[in-house]
Amino acid sequence: MGKLFNKLAKQIKTEQPSADSADTAKTLRNEIEKLYEGGTGYEEVAQRISNYSDRQLSKKREAISETAENIKAKYYDIYECALDDETAMAMASDFHTYKKLFKIKMKPYLKADFYNMCFEDRLAAIEKDGSIRKRADRYGIERMAEKLGKSKLEIIREYSDRIDELGVTFAQFNYNEMYKMTSSMQAIRADYLNKKTDRINKTYDAIIESMGISKKELKQRIRDINSTSDYKVNTMSFYNLELDKKSDEEIAAVLQQAHDASALGKKLRIFLDDVKFGKIDFSEVEESLNEMYDLCKVFVTERRVEGFKDLYSESIQETMTQEDLYQRFLDYMVTNLTLSFSTKEYVAFGFADKSFVKRLEYVSDAENRRLIAHMTTDEARDLLNDKYKTYEIFKKWYRREILLVKDKSDYDTFEKFFDSHDSFVKKSLTGAMGKEVELIITEDEDADELFERFTDEPDGVIVEEVVKAHPAIAQFNPDSVNTVRLVSYYNGEKVLFPSVTMRIGMKGSFVDNAGSGGISVRIDQSTGEIVTDGYRQNGVSFTSHPDSGVTFKGTQIPHWDKLLDLGREIATMVPGACYVGWDLALNEDSEWVIIEGNPIPQLFGIQSTTGTGAWNSIYDLFLKCKKNDVHEKVYLMPYAHITPSKRNIYLSDLSAQTGISYEEIYYKAMRAYAYYNIPFNVFAEEQLILKDESELEMYEEKAQIN
Repeated sequence: MGKLFNKLAKQIKTEQPSADSADTAKTLRNEIEKLYEGGTGYEEVAQRISNYSDRQLSKKREAISETAENIKAKYYDIYECALDDETAMAMASDFHTYKKLFKIKMKPYLKADFYNMCFEDRLAAIEKDGSIRKRADRYGIERMAEKLGKSKLEIIREYSDRIDELGVTFAQFNYNEMYKMTSSMQAIRADYLNKKTDRINKTYDAIIESMGISKKELKQRIRDINSTSDYKVNTMSFYNLELDKKSDEEIAAVLQQAHDASALGKKLRIFLDDVKFGKIDFSEVEESLNEMYDLCKVFVTERRVEGFKDLYSESIQETMTQEDLYQRFLDYMVTNLTLSFSTKEYVAFGFADKSFVKRLEYVSDAENRRLIAHMTTDEARDLLNDKYKTYEIFKKWYRREILLVKDKSDYDTFEKFFDSHDSFVKKSLTGAMGKEVELIITEDEDADELFERFTDEPDGVIVEEVVKAHPAIAQFNPDSVNTVRLVSYYNGEKVLFPSVTMRIGMKGSFVDNAGSGGISVRIDQSTGEIVTDGYRQNGVSFTSHPDSGVTFKGTQIPHWDKLLDLGREIATMVPGACYVGWDLALNEDSEWVIIEGNPIPQLFGIQSTTGTGAWNSIYDLFLKCKKNDVHEKVYLMPYAHITPSKRNIYLSDLSAQTGISYEEIYYKAMRAYAYYNIPFNVFAEEQLILKDESELEMYEEKAQIN
């Protein structure tokens, strides 16, 4: 098709009056519904709508003329240019028809340029409720159609229900390439996106209250700022940099300094990575690092410091002055922009008391995910992310009843389960870190209401019997199961356990995860004895449990040999899973049972309890276990596993020309930028990917000219 709707209608001729002369809005809506369901005959339906529009114009010319005047006024408000009378009348007639068919409104009609869309694009642009999709969603549908080789309506038919279930938009679904993910991975990503959206909306509200402007005015303000700055801000950075309190001149200065800090941070990532691999000495980067501290002062604002302060325990906060907090946050910002550690990691690992060289020994969660992603296949990761699929494979070692509650067909089984248990655990199918885990007390609940709530979840939920902990484990905290996190490594030949820790909950908390406030201790894997004090993510350590008073260090975990035997057996059962974190619990019958398997286990427990980083050990395992055919050094680097973007179109073209992977080109381009200030366009034009690094210096002068 690809032609404007009005042109299309004129080109389709009929020699004699046809049955469509009796079409009403209702019959046309029925025909359109058939197209949405996969029917054909777009041209015929478009012609019938055109005929209907002509009839409406002849019957209601006066009313449509009034609409044309309104359109001219609103069009000028939006585009600041005038419509001629003929075009305004044609638009009014067209709008009148589609308002009848879909109840669309005038302003969205004009802003979307609906009049100039072809018929299929019009159908793809309209939501179920008759509103017009946002531009970002229309673009998302268009890009998915191009990538998947389908029509826009096919994309809508195939993905609309799933997108509604996940609570995301077509724009998010496309940008995050969620159409490539399994349902479990989609749910994980959607949860992250929805929480991010909530944070952004709260930030909008805070800025609007501070500045006394509308959301629309704020968005325009941000667009205006970004049009004149190399450092682009979004709602969150606008708020965190406190730009709502600054004049235009102050904003320009702040953003220039932020841009310089970001650019230097990218270079320092490369330099510090070379320090880690022994290519250069740390002394060679100290001057740049000191400069980074000066530049990063721009990020130290009252809002950011207050949020950072809350990560520490009250006891630690009491020992710090405001200046201490400012200095710690400044130190964190430099650490984040150069090594990618989060605020929680900075606090939990005690980086305020560690040198930069010492911090290089630690693994951030971002780096951990990148490394482990190449020790476990996508198939194995998807399986372990789905709690019920994991249960079906390892049912023998769960030793308790577990159900998937997804739709109405599960009601009878759920009702029987509900009636036979005083309490049970509800989990989301893909949740992590103890989030979305509920202890349900049946006498306090109604089975029908619970069932309705559970089946409203996009992929359903799982419900399972409560595991009652062994007395030796329950002595720490009887309210939680207190699981052992056994990290297994299996490369097809031998099973190793590179990390063994235990997570212990706090009084009144059913979950024990560190991310939910639990305490972590390290266990000697050969003996099963706890060998460290307990540590929480807020930087506090304990020699004994703060509620029960039970001492950590020296306590023996019972039946340890049984745990190791179980670990050796289950570590070999998921093809492609080289590195897995198993959560295991010792029940009251002295049996070790599986709680769940984690394809990307975090390293908080082992790194916080020992006070040393895990870089050397995990790097060694990575080199021994390559489940994917990757250029290993590239995928270890800070810029690994990124996707092409419009800003880096030079490198995308270079990848196409040379057949070299985009990731490898990006990494080497970043090195050329860090060491020789060679921008991406020069790197691509000169095809420097084909040059040895020692030859790049001669291109530095050309880079300066560019």
